Amino acid sequence: MALGGIPPLALGFVLGFGSGTFLYITCVGIVPELTADKNHRLLSLACLALGYAMFLLSDSLFHAH
Repeated sequence: MALGGIPPLALGFVLGFGSGTFLYITCVGIVPELTADKNHRLLSLACLALGYAMFLLSDSLFHAH
């Protein structure tokens, strides 16, 4: 495993930093691009919300631990 030798506290920080980075990129870069086209703004945001809801549903149904 690539991160096997890292202590749990440091691993939590690394994973949190990585996920925070991706959230920042999404909020700053991708969401404005989705809302730039005025004709499809509502559809784009609805698809983004649907994708997120599908992730939450699949995570809650198939979470293994």
